[in-house]
Amino acid sequence: MQVITVTWRNVDAATHQVVGDDGGFASLALKTGDTYSATFDKAGTFKYRDTETKFRGTISVTATPLPVGSVTLATQRQSVVYGSSVTLTGTVSNSQSGEPVVLLAQEAGQPKLVQTAQVDTTGPGGAFSFAVSPTIRTAYQVQWKTASSHMVAIYVAPRVVLHVNSHGVFSTQATSDLSYSGHYVLFQRLNRAGGWYTIRRVVLGSRSYAAFRARLPHGTSRVRIWMTASQAGFGYLAGNSATLVVHR
Repeated sequence: MQVITVTWRNVDAATHQVVGDDGGFASLALKTGDTYSATFDKAGTFKYRDTETKFRGTISVTATPLPVGSVTLATQRQSVVYGSSVTLTGTVSNSQSGEPVVLLAQEAGQPKLVQTAQVDTTGPGGAFSFAVSPTIRTAYQVQWKTASSHMVAIYVAPRVVLHVNSHGVFSTQATSDLSYSGHYVLFQRLNRAGGWYTIRRVVLGSRSYAAFRARLPHGTSRVRIWMTASQAGFGYLAGNSATLVVHR
């Protein structure tokens, strides 16, 4: 309950005195221009009168609910590769353990947040954590009592792999919730200046997979597959494979 202060000011030419019916407050005689204040620290109805006249009044004080507090949410990193997990952490403002915290999520393209099956209970200091594995860009929020955290977005890149067999044939595959049949990826080599340049464009077939050959110079080459954001599709970041070391 907040403390409420009410102030009376005598703007009349006559003298007045404010007295509470329950005896909880009373002013001295108030001459013209004098003021008197009374403080109320609880809800209720408080009647008063002016002893110099027949005037009576009522003060109604309504309880104002205190804020229930707040809850925070943070992530150890803001992007993951498809199929990987990330940990969301946060605390509740009362720093108490045993408080239930609910996780909500909104995937790219969805109109609103929905409650997930994950509910955690706070530990020491009011801390909690959730391990999540988003399969497309997803925004997360937690609720504690009637408080909600700010939203944290986790971005997702397709999982892209690159292999080479003993015959020098390369193979690549890109994986996400989407099919990449007909999409293309870029086969790239690391140059001496530390930059990647494209050797060829590879179109993915069924199962988002392709096998191909590529000419490389004699010696050691470091190569990778790069998938642009436009080819990765809505809700995904650009993705790349691990660097593969090839000896020719």
